[in-house]
Amino acid sequence: EAIPAAVRQRIKLLMLDALGCGLYGADLEWSRILQRTLGELDTTQACTVWGTRQKLSAPHAVLVNGSQVQGFELDDVHKVGVLHTGCLVLPPLVALAQTRAGISGRDFLAAAVAGYEVGPRVGIAMGPEHIAQGWHSGATVGVYAAAAAAARGLKLDAARTVHALGIAGTQACGLMAAQFGSMVKRMHAGRAAQSGLYAAE
Repeated sequence: EAIPAAVRQRIKLLMLDALGCGLYGADLEWSRILQRTLGELDTTQACTVWGTRQKLSAPHAVLVNGSQVQGFELDDVHKVGVLHTGCLVLPPLVALAQTRAGISGRDFLAAAVAGYEVGPRVGIAMGPEHIAQGWHSGATVGVYAAAAAAARGLKLDAARTVHALGIAGTQACGLMAAQFGSMVKRMHAGRAAQSGLYAAE
């Protein structure tokens, strides 16, 4: 009820954008490598890997889906917070919706807004020098967006949400050097989304 109507409309558009990027990213080489590798390790079949018929456990589906959204770097970006947020927020929320009963559409939207609000604010606090020092904000700051969204999706109270943010923060790491001649940069987003889910759980 506290979220303005314009924000609710915008978050829907941002989530559609992230999903579209994830569907496009599903067929990229680095995505197929990740799908195949996790498919050999995980037979849980709980959550959808977007753009495929594959299903994985919630944490692995979040890892793949977040990586796919960032797969071609067409996804949304908060320019001041220097953060692609959709790849961090949508995958854990979809996994929670697939594995937990009782997440209404209203709760889903509120959780997405929480992630889109918290992640860029942490990015703004870190400042552009964070990236200039060699850290990839999608990984280091992204965990906070994912954890905030997952914590709200799980309806954690304030104290547990603070714990989730702390647990997420301790999992954060990502080097900007990965963008030079490497496929792994896309996985920074997926890993941060996965860390946020782990933290809230």
